[in-house]
Amino acid sequence: VQKKVNLSGSVATVSTKAIEDRPVLNMGQALQGAVANLNVSVGDGEADDSPSYNIRGTTSLNGGSPLVVIDGVVSTSDQLNRMNPVDIANISVLKDAASSAIYGSRAAFGVILVTTKDGSNEKLTVNYNNNFVLRTNTRMPEIITDPYLVATTRNTMAYPWYNLYNEEQLAYAKKCSEDPSTSPYFLNPDGSYTYFGRTNWVDEAYNDVGFSTIHNIDISGKTDRISYYFSGGYNRQNGMFKYGNDIYNRYNLRTKLQFKLTDWWSLNSNVSLTTSDYDYANAMTNTYKQMYRKNPMDMVKNPDGTWTDASVGTLGALAEGGRATDWKTNTNINLSTKIDVIKDVFFVQGTFAFSNTKTRSNWYNLPVTYRNGPELPVLTFNPISTVSDASSSNSDTKHILFDVYGTFQKTFAKKHAVTAVVGFNQEEYKYDYVKANRKELISSSLPTINLATGDMNMSQSITTWALRGAFARLGYIYNDKYIFEFNGRYDGTSRFPKNDRFVFNPSVSLGWVISREKF
Repeated sequence: VQKKVNLSGSVATVSTKAIEDRPVLNMGQALQGAVANLNVSVGDGEADDSPSYNIRGTTSLNGGSPLVVIDGVVSTSDQLNRMNPVDIANISVLKDAASSAIYGSRAAFGVILVTTKDGSNEKLTVNYNNNFVLRTNTRMPEIITDPYLVATTRNTMAYPWYNLYNEEQLAYAKKCSEDPSTSPYFLNPDGSYTYFGRTNWVDEAYNDVGFSTIHNIDISGKTDRISYYFSGGYNRQNGMFKYGNDIYNRYNLRTKLQFKLTDWWSLNSNVSLTTSDYDYANAMTNTYKQMYRKNPMDMVKNPDGTWTDASVGTLGALAEGGRATDWKTNTNINLSTKIDVIKDVFFVQGTFAFSNTKTRSNWYNLPVTYRNGPELPVLTFNPISTVSDASSSNSDTKHILFDVYGTFQKTFAKKHAVTAVVGFNQEEYKYDYVKANRKELISSSLPTINLATGDMNMSQSITTWALRGAFARLGYIYNDKYIFEFNGRYDGTSRFPKNDRFVFNPSVSLGWVISREKF
């Protein structure tokens, strides 16, 4: 914890006032526009979109994202997005090496530090708030749908490699443009259709409005010896898709207790539980991008009600190609203790944290039929195979963290402020994933593995790693004007051979508070 005026690194802060009462469905939406140079990418409109974060633009050829630390514990952007926004006390974004080096190699692309609320009011305080949200797509470009203009433009752009439309087809396109009541289905000599419609594919894919509701309650207070904070939240979101709409439900619980055992010793408990379920169509992948790449002359369906070749892989698959349901439960237990060896000068703090994320998914795929002409055979579309199948998967992620550090801070002769932090950190991680799949469903009304007769496939993946390291910070400030700070971390990871396992990440920064100069 430092005063902002004494910072020599690039750090931006967001207080709870910037995000409270905003009708947001996740922390990514809450942070949009709240921090300079923090870029938040939301997604394609799925109800469970987990926004991604980027600090100051391009990272590396292989990508990269900021390290997320919640109440001193290394977490993930997904855990941040699934937090209840009302639990947030403040957020700090470390943007450069001078401020983030103490977190080591994992902080190469910046750090997002999150602190949750404590019981701060001596009286019992109860807060309840809710939001009913109507969402809509914004900044939608106008789509050119005039058949003749689109057809001639496509011919021009394809020349000299292709001649997409012949003279007879162009004449029919012109007729469709001049008389909108003309049938958009042009029957070719080979029995196939050429379409001259006026389809706005984005309007076909998305509803005008999506509905969401958010409900939160928290209870807090404190006495001389105990501080407490309890919160609960419910979030429901309907997606934006017209075909195969998705529904997301999330439930949050948090309990935070602080016990002051003596004047120099305190114990803290911070436990959170987040559980969610998500029901959606399997074909929800890059839908927004695909809709903008489609030919506006193509039709969604043929006169006989079958899907067209243009729509079957997107809208047809959304509506009839199969669905999935995901369940996710995340439990975080954070226990810490703080001992004031010399009050307001030197303290030691230790933390033990355990995080467990369990996921379960069931999904199935069904072939979707389509036609290219009224007398042509019925074709089948399936992005995976030509037969139906059902799948189920389970994963279990465990993350155990232990750290202990000491902090010394004192000002000598009212001009020389010295801060020193030295600590040790160790983490263990294990991920276990199991998946089963079986083809040839005998029932589309109850598409499960046990009601299939085809080949059965099973797989398992296990990932483990561990970290161990030491970290330090040394700061000196002279007369509140001249600032020197050194940060460093010496980390080792099991992901590398023993001889090349450790790395040292240092940083040095200097600062000058010009406003404190007499001139």
